[in-house]
Amino acid sequence: MSFLSRKVNITILKTIVTLIVCYFVYLQFRKNYALFNPMERDIQPVIFIFSLVMIIITFIFTAMAWKMILRSMGYEVKLPRAFRIMFLSNMGKYIPGKVWQALGIVYLSEKSGIPKSVAVTSFVLTEVLITPVALLISSMYIIFTGGLFGRITVVYGTIGIVLSILLIWALIFRPIYVQRPINYLMRKLKQEAINFDFAKRKMVSIEFVYLLVWVSLGVSFLFFGYSILKIPHSLIIPLITIYIAAYIIGYLSFLTPGGLGVREGVLIFMLTPIMRPGEAALLAVGSRFWFILGEIICSIIAALIR
Repeated sequence: MSFLSRKVNITILKTIVTLIVCYFVYLQFRKNYALFNPMERDIQPVIFIFSLVMIIITFIFTAMAWKMILRSMGYEVKLPRAFRIMFLSNMGKYIPGKVWQALGIVYLSEKSGIPKSVAVTSFVLTEVLITPVALLISSMYIIFTGGLFGRITVVYGTIGIVLSILLIWALIFRPIYVQRPINYLMRKLKQEAINFDFAKRKMVSIEFVYLLVWVSLGVSFLFFGYSILKIPHSLIIPLITIYIAAYIIGYLSFLTPGGLGVREGVLIFMLTPIMRPGEAALLAVGSRFWFILGEIICSIIAALIR
């Protein structure tokens, strides 16, 4: 096959993949637009736009953390390039099956000179490092609600705090304890073992950036809430932490692409005790439309980066 033929075939394949991703994202956008129907809502446009800006800031922090992971592994990528790779591949999560986002990161990373093994390891580390901070924030909120969600949730909250602290400690001081179970799963999946042993200062810095990711994500949801409802000041912290909890549960869910349905169910469950059921349902359903819109904007920005 000639070089020109190969290039044409690759271009056709990339176009087909792009169209498939756009199709599935469009289906989700259309479905959630119909459920939320922003044209029928009394939306505060300035606050709504600011909430979308906060989503973009959240994703910039996410790209920054991934950039730091790569740097710790000996590969330097500029922040705009990291943002492009992260969020062109990010939309693959809306295709049924959990592998498309990872495949996208691997493919785009290799195009930027990052070996496949490094790309896979960095993707796994992203999943591992981003989780304990969200678990810690969510568990602390559950503990301090005074049993708002039932006495058993206090037990779960305590377990969550202990697990998250132990995981953060292991990642910083004893990464081998984290590598072993991960590599056991990697062997089961017939993948290469991962290896990481970052300097303690670098690991702390990465986790701090992930803390910024979760806080900015929660704040973006708070402003989305302000844009469609009158939110009392007493619900500021609950809304931020509840969205973090709902997002991480949906993020880790293997049941649906992009956590569809799971995140909204958790939101309704956790919001109902602190606000009217109709408002909780409106926030939950509306947040899916709002968040997909934010991801679409970020993906357009990523596509424009060269």
